[in-house]
Amino acid sequence: RQPIALTGLFFMFLGLMTLISVLPVIGGALALVLFPTGSLGLMVATREAVQGRFPRPKLLLIGWLGTAAVRRQMLGLGVAYALGFVAILGVSMLADGGEFARLYLLGGKLDVDTIELPGFQSAVWTALLLYLPLSALFWHAPALVHWHGVPPVKSLFFSAMACLGNWRAFLVYLLTWLGVFAAVGLGVTVVAVGTHAVFDQSLSVGALIAFQMLANRVVSPLVQMVALVHEYQESALSVRMLGEIMNHPQENARSSAGLMPTLQGRIEFENVTFRYRQGMTPALATVPSPQTMALPGT
Repeated sequence: RQPIALTGLFFMFLGLMTLISVLPVIGGALALVLFPTGSLGLMVATREAVQGRFPRPKLLLIGWLGTAAVRRQMLGLGVAYALGFVAILGVSMLADGGEFARLYLLGGKLDVDTIELPGFQSAVWTALLLYLPLSALFWHAPALVHWHGVPPVKSLFFSAMACLGNWRAFLVYLLTWLGVFAAVGLGVTVVAVGTHAVFDQSLSVGALIAFQMLANRVVSPLVQMVALVHEYQESALSVRMLGEIMNHPQENARSSAGLMPTLQGRIEFENVTFRYRQGMTPALATVPSPQTMALPGT
């Protein structure tokens, strides 16, 4: 429901985070602090769409529109998220001497030579792997604080347990985004590097097109693998629901009388008269059990 509105809200959230991050000195840290609140706004917008209401942009600020206690808790979550992310960048500095952390926090020019450095690639993969548990801690935490009033520390624990209990769904989610990033990243890299090589006359246009076709053949199995995992999950869920239905206890066999209870006694009419036409015998009379009497007409 409301796919265009939710998509626009998602890109608006990304745009706001980007604009905040380019602010001098405090931009990167401020964007990290506001990230949990922005993700809460997307959750609230999704609920609004499910309930048939239009998700408005002001929902991105829903975490700061509550009570003072809720605002303090959301601020605490944001600070904890920022500190955790900075700690991840600090660990990644051991791999490349801080080049990746400097580019992420302070910005700068990312060229091909920097990407090809082994230390830089190791830092990127280290930060990505360490970010997975951090994202699990904060995945449901803002919603737990906002909707259920759970304290921030407990919300982090419950969020991690919820992600761990649904690891299959998150594995599909991770594989999907890895496939998307691999496809987009490989395509952009091939076009950018290949175009530069074509202008330098070290690569022909035909060779660039051929390499692009080969790159698509490399990415296609990854996308198909993600789709296969998704289909497997749907099949497993269908089999489990079918098993629950088949294993349900059998209902008690009904008697030939159906749901009609056994009646004892009779129905008597006193001082009640009904005739279809004048001069006919009254239609109402004593009805002994188990006879049935019907009164058709208007």
